[in-house]
Amino acid sequence: MRWRRPINAALGLLLLTALTACRDGGLRCHVVREGEGYGYVILHADDTLIVQPYMPAVGGRRPFTTRRHAHAVGELVCRKLMSGRSPMVSRGEVEALR
Repeated sequence: MRWRRPINAALGLLLLTALTACRDGGLRCHVVREGEGYGYVILHADDTLIVQPYMPAVGGRRPFTTRRHAHAVGELVCRKLMSGRSPMVSRGEVEALR
């Protein structure tokens, strides 16, 4: 279990870098086809910051059923990043954007 600490530190550093880089507002959300549904990718300039092939916070590996829902959640994540907040979304936020 010693390997978890360096991985958690690296993920934290990556998130901090993403939060810092995104305050200039150069973020965009791109919806992608994922199996029988959709996911989203958050981009900053030419860099991929987040790849989310499944609905976050709902459990399991279920893609979004509509392009619109994937885009709405991706845009919420972008707004959170641009305001300096964590990009994590709750189950309630995901369901409210249906």
